[in-house]
Amino acid sequence: MILVDKENIVISLEKIEEVADGFIDVVNHILYPKYLDAIWYKNVTAPEYVKPYKYKYVDGNFIVNENYQEPFDLEKTVMEQEKIIDKLLVDSLMGV
Repeated sequence: MILVDKENIVISLEKIEEVADGFIDVVNHILYPKYLDAIWYKNVTAPEYVKPYKYKYVDGNFIVNENYQEPFDLEKTVMEQEKIIDKLLVDSLMGV
């Protein structure tokens, strides 16, 4: 089963239940209100490669979401910047 938004973007692949206010992703405890126009495909199983937000479900096919961007990894970016700063400090102390 999958849950897609009004732009056909896959938003959940987990166990989903319908509740009064909308749909709930049982595994991640996320409620998707009905006013988001989410569509629940009960009989569709996504292949293992499909990831939420990275894929769309269009005309029975999973296609790459052309607007998808990998999540920003702040920790990795900070570590890379710390290495650059450390190198600049060493270079400046060495007179390079």
